[in-house]
Amino acid sequence: MGVGNPNSLGMMNIQLYGSDGKNSEGYPRYCSGTFLNLGDSAFEIFGTVDYNYYRYRLSVDGHGHRITKLHRRDASDDYSLQHHWTGSYWYLRGYYGDSYHAGVQVDYAGSAGYAPNSTYLYASDSPFRYGDSASYYMRMRYNVNGDNRWYLSVYPETPKTVAVDYAYSAGNADTLDGYHWLSFVTAGVYDSGNFNTFYNRSFVGSIYATSNSPTGSALWFNTVQIAHRNGESDGSNYISQITIGMTGSKNRMWFRGSRTDAWTEVISSANIGSQSVNYATSSGNADTVDNYHIWAGSSSSLPASRNNNTIYLVY
Repeated sequence: MGVGNPNSLGMMNIQLYGSDGKNSEGYPRYCSGTFLNLGDSAFEIFGTVDYNYYRYRLSVDGHGHRITKLHRRDASDDYSLQHHWTGSYWYLRGYYGDSYHAGVQVDYAGSAGYAPNSTYLYASDSPFRYGDSASYYMRMRYNVNGDNRWYLSVYPETPKTVAVDYAYSAGNADTLDGYHWLSFVTAGVYDSGNFNTFYNRSFVGSIYATSNSPTGSALWFNTVQIAHRNGESDGSNYISQITIGMTGSKNRMWFRGSRTDAWTEVISSANIGSQSVNYATSSGNADTVDNYHIWAGSSSSLPASRNNNTIYLVY
């Protein structure tokens, strides 16, 4: 073991020697040591292995006591990790020399805190592996199909679905469980509206009709509206409606084949007495009337034997 005082190069050093002697250049076969450069306060480590000399400079700041670069362990090159304070958080990045090279991937973080830009999101438990093959992760991308939306998906593509346990608001989706939104009927309430134009798609719910109601008055109605093609394309031209009085005209039902047609009321036991029936010019042929058989003919053909269950009409 040797300890050196400051030499002509301005260095102080500590060395550990092996016992195998020195070569012709004065290097021991095995040794290791460190020295401090008094000029720039930089530490260096050196050593010999089988008389081969190695020397590495430790990257430190001007104070000589803080390491500013963390070099890789799998190669001897100028790649390193460096970190600095942004004023809000610590920033760790990869460098080649002092030039930025790449970002840093963290294999596991007990708490990730805040990440302003995360390309991949790995799971922290076993489900992040699928079929004991490659690791799967979620990634978020923007404007994938040119529709100015964010997309959250699992990559690689199988499995590709992302299950959301609870969403306060799901935004807009064209499909639900594989069904296009036009396959569904809207349910709801319209507090005020024109019965002819209040909604252009299929609908089940209530409407307070302020105009064009079946009764001509502003009332609440429970309504089923059926729109051809659910209102798409020319579907708004073919909308049928069935409605029942809710707060007034209860137990009365109306329908119309087109929402601009006149209403037709359904006859029931509740309103049969108020209905009028047009005169029938012909009722067809009937064998009995009120359980009596009808016979009609001339007097010359009147049967000689008659019974009480027959009404005879002679002309």
